[in-house]
Amino acid sequence: MNAWHCLTSCAGSPCDELAAVTNPTRQELNIVPTSSPPRSLLAVPADNPRLLSSALRRPADALMPDLEDAVAPAAKEHARAEVVRFLTDPATVDTTLLVRVNDPASEAGRLDLAALAPNAGRLAGVVVPKSSRQSVAAVREILNVPVLALIETAVGVEEAYGIARQDHVVGVLFGSVDYTAELASRGGLHVSELGWAKSRVVNAAAAGGVWAVAGPRTVLDDEPGLRGEAETDRSLGFAGKLCVHPGQLAVVNAAFAPSSEQRAWARRVFDALESDGAAGVLRVDGQMIDRPLIEQARSVLSGPRAVVA
Repeated sequence: MNAWHCLTSCAGSPCDELAAVTNPTRQELNIVPTSSPPRSLLAVPADNPRLLSSALRRPADALMPDLEDAVAPAAKEHARAEVVRFLTDPATVDTTLLVRVNDPASEAGRLDLAALAPNAGRLAGVVVPKSSRQSVAAVREILNVPVLALIETAVGVEEAYGIARQDHVVGVLFGSVDYTAELASRGGLHVSELGWAKSRVVNAAAAGGVWAVAGPRTVLDDEPGLRGEAETDRSLGFAGKLCVHPGQLAVVNAAFAPSSEQRAWARRVFDALESDGAAGVLRVDGQMIDRPLIEQARSVLSGPRAVVA
């Protein structure tokens, strides 16, 4: 019996006992659909209280305290305690928090989920690394919160649609760094190298009715490069981008916010709709406007803000 099967269905196992304590009724999630995902998701090492506190003053739409890659194995227990302290801090009450946990099949992952369970109501969700359909489903057995599925393996890219279709998934995050490492690519993480995988993840998210967030740019102090990458990610259909440094937030927020020209166009669409709403097709700026473009205009005016929980 493999680890996934044990985690989700072994009656009497430590996994099942943990699920029985933290999510005894296996109740359905009350996930609010959103068309306004976070433009910027700031990763913060979970074992660093100074960085966690300072992140609250940053212009990120959402914070991702990281219990996985950003924390050394010997510091995992300390990091869990810091995340619990952070969740219960009144200063975080208006902050969108998505905690990245360790692999749910691992002991570290199960301990992460158990530690988060008493304060699950403070979470907008958890970020599940190297997501597959089995790993995402396993989280639900232990912790009753929405999931941002991290797609960062070849299997994950192939399964992206099935992952996005699960009713407790609210979004997918493309882990470009790990994905590239698995495929043994060389050189920079340019869209020309990852365009196919990015497009596949975005399409899977759209087909599954959830949003997609792009992976980070790991080259720091390169504002032009970050801006170009973020604008390309947006053009591919990503709704936001993971940031690994606070200095990236302003550029990313601007890249994923509608421009003044786009907002002006959207207002003209709704002005035309108000004056000639009975028509099936509108004419704005010499362009034919039908229902899909009206919805696009609505999305532009709704504002790119995080409403996850």
